[in-house]
Amino acid sequence: MSTISRPGTIHDLVADATDHGYRVTVRLIRDWTERGLLDYPRRRPAGKGHGSRPALYSANQRNLFLTLLHHRPHNK
Repeated sequence: MSTISRPGTIHDLVADATDHGYRVTVRLIRDWTERGLLDYPRRRPAGKGHGSRPALYSANQRNLFLTLLHHRPHNK
């Protein structure tokens, strides 16, 4: 398994999983975050009055996500 070294958005996590042969959804990632399996992503404000940019999961969380998928009972 390759090691990820950069933070990424929730869509990057889905792409990571797909690259490793797993089928996941954004919903799964959000559920796992709500249940405490993954940390909440870091919010990134876009500036005064401009909302926010997509939140980022750390590289450690991206790697943890792949590890959790690897050990998941029905992982493929």
